[in-house]
Amino acid sequence: MEHIRYKKETEVVTFQGKEITLENLSLHEDQAPSGELSRLCVRKDMQGQGIAKQMMNYAGDVLKNRGMKGIHILVREGHVVALSTYAKIGFRTVGECDLFDKHFICMEKKF
Repeated sequence: MEHIRYKKETEVVTFQGKEITLENLSLHEDQAPSGELSRLCVRKDMQGQGIAKQMMNYAGDVLKNRGMKGIHILVREGHVVALSTYAKIGFRTVGECDLFDKHFICMEKKF
């Protein structure tokens, strides 16, 4: 699997009263510019209700409206539920990276 390095420019948007961080990225030329959603989580007692899908769709709409060609997310290696959720909504695994002494799986979705 490819080990990914990239630069980011951060922007924060609001979804249902909560801040979501969007970051401009350029991982692949055919997808530049792209965005990244970070620090996404759903409270345990609220999981299984499609909230992550709604947040991802909302962030995707914001990015598309701003001319982005795709979206990226980093998922902690071994977080099976998150990896499965993102795969179900069209994300594919494109590589791995290490941040803050943790290993992440890099996933992307083209618009």
